[in-house]
Amino acid sequence: MSAQTSTSTSNQRMCLPPEIWHYVGQYIPLEDLKRLYGVNLLFFDLSMDAMYRSIVFGNINDLKIHQLDSLKDPKIACRVRSLSIPVNVERNHYEKQEAAPRPPSSFEKAFRRLFRRTRQVKPDPKQVERAAIAEMIAQVIPLMPNVERYTLSWSACSDPLPPYHEVAWRTFSPNLVDIALTVNTALAPHIGILSSFKFPRLESLSIQIDEDFKGPPTPWMKLVECQKTLASFVSPSRSTLKKLRMRSSLLPLAELYSPLPEFENLVVLGVEMTVHMEAGDARSFPILVIGKQASHLEELDIRIGGDDDVRPIIQSFPCFCMKDLRIPKLTTLTISAQLLNTLEHEQQIATFFRIHSSTLRILHIRGLWLASNSVAHPGLATVLDNSRALTTLSLVSEYLQASHLGLLASSLPQLERLTLNIEYVLSNTGSDAASPSDIFPKWHEVTDYMHPFVDDIKQDLSLQQWHLQDITIQRQSCCGILVLWGLMKLCRIHS
Repeated sequence: MSAQTSTSTSNQRMCLPPEIWHYVGQYIPLEDLKRLYGVNLLFFDLSMDAMYRSIVFGNINDLKIHQLDSLKDPKIACRVRSLSIPVNVERNHYEKQEAAPRPPSSFEKAFRRLFRRTRQVKPDPKQVERAAIAEMIAQVIPLMPNVERYTLSWSACSDPLPPYHEVAWRTFSPNLVDIALTVNTALAPHIGILSSFKFPRLESLSIQIDEDFKGPPTPWMKLVECQKTLASFVSPSRSTLKKLRMRSSLLPLAELYSPLPEFENLVVLGVEMTVHMEAGDARSFPILVIGKQASHLEELDIRIGGDDDVRPIIQSFPCFCMKDLRIPKLTTLTISAQLLNTLEHEQQIATFFRIHSSTLRILHIRGLWLASNSVAHPGLATVLDNSRALTTLSLVSEYLQASHLGLLASSLPQLERLTLNIEYVLSNTGSDAASPSDIFPKWHEVTDYMHPFVDDIKQDLSLQQWHLQDITIQRQSCCGILVLWGLMKLCRIHS
């Protein structure tokens, strides 16, 4: 084949109809798509969409400065669909430079040269840079009218909010679909600005109010004003809102949620109960909060304030009346283990799971569930016997025995996905406690010793009839989460 013929054939391939190129582009990972801008004009367009679809201003560096400069072009800025800005991002940049000195960036050099030309008193270069970054952000925000997801973290400091935040709300509010807002109590009163704008397309809202440990305590009246503002901000979205998550370890749950109306299309609700609640507040919690939204809910996330750790300090929450919950369409439940750790309310737990047994498919238990430590624990059987339709289960257990897996296999034969966070493995006799490594059950490549857990697994016939599609077993180590590949492989082979 001649060179001319080869070139002609290549050009014909590159001149495929745009519809075909667009179809091909749908199956290319975003990271790869970003590098294919030179293929043709259509791929250039797709590449720019992938490159600027999501913008995160976490740490301002030369790359981010270049990105900000590119966003001054309206044709590029209009491609942004998701924007994330931490509070005073320009201050964060300054503080990180203080912590880790480095040679000045080209951005810093340019501004230093600029101010050397004047005969006035030289301003602090760091202050100049902060002001310049804030100005650059303020310039590009009005050029991004198509932002649908806006994430703000306002809990890092107590400084006044920079002016570009108001510009952002004014620009984004008509098209925003998803808002995620984290704010500390010192800045909580600033939420009042939200009630000045309308969000006609808002479908997902997440608000978290953290305590400001650096500054003085926020006056209670300010928090009350914050509650009223939240209600006035959220209420107009009653017909569009589908997902709502509001967390505050300081504001009583009933006072935070009770002003809110019933949301006609709400399917996901995330709520937080504080450990300081009185018994009366906890008992009225299901009626005041979940009961108002229960008719449409499909996913419910109930957590205790401060239960983000795998093994929280608090072990029980005896005031919670679980039997009062009636959610006819509930398919997914994420619940703090503290709400299941009270033996006195075992009947309430049984009632709840029995009522929702026909719809509940996914169960995530956050924190150490005491019942999962023993096959003989009545709480374990209570949940399993009333959750026969589960297809996904996630829980934390201090110990893992083959008999645990056998009980799960016999109680939940239809289970498809299982996630376990454990600390030790034991034999079925309760002896030979071992903290497994990622190569368990092997102890070392040159050692043939096998833990009794292996024989227990092989002898459990119920596991052989269990058809799990996915199993994840992990352990909290000193270096983070350790995935126990060897243990997962062992369980997968015998199930």
